Amino acid sequence: DRAAAFRWITKVFPRARYQNAGKLTALIMPAFKETIGRLIANPRNVDNRAMMRLVWRTPADLPMSLLAQLADWYVEGGFWDGSGRIDYTQFLSKIEVPALIMAGDFDQLTPPEDIRLVFDRLSSPDKKYLSFGRAMGCVHDYGHIDLVLGNRAEQEVWPHLLRWLLDHAR
Repeated sequence: DRAAAFRWITKVFPRARYQNAGKLTALIMPAFKETIGRLIANPRNVDNRAMMRLVWRTPADLPMSLLAQLADWYVEGGFWDGSGRIDYTQFLSKIEVPALIMAGDFDQLTPPEDIRLVFDRLSSPDKKYLSFGRAMGCVHDYGHIDLVLGNRAEQEVWPHLLRWLLDHAR
């Protein structure tokens, strides 16, 4: 909520210069893991090296138009194209292909209740929703990137994905 208050900045600068800042941020990430790091991961579930590698490898510069669009989605509670004319959520009911929707119980960027709304709107007769956390028997509640980089993702998350993919291989 605090970051959304600064979305006016997206109208002032054309790009978020990130490439070199990402390398510096990676070096100091352990110091911010328990604060800012919570936006992308559960600090208890992703080790310092994994977070540092992720920040180091993050794409170079980000267009402010993308950041503005993300901020608008958050503030307005929608999911529109860059022009603001097409609401992608209107088309979710047209999706009829098999779908595996996965969420992390600790996700601060895309909370599980938001992911569940997407799942509920899909028309696919073959869809599955999984939310990873202690309630599901995991050691920790999973954050946004934990589904891939979590300390136990290989044991707790990936088998579900692999099973689903094998069940749907043609």
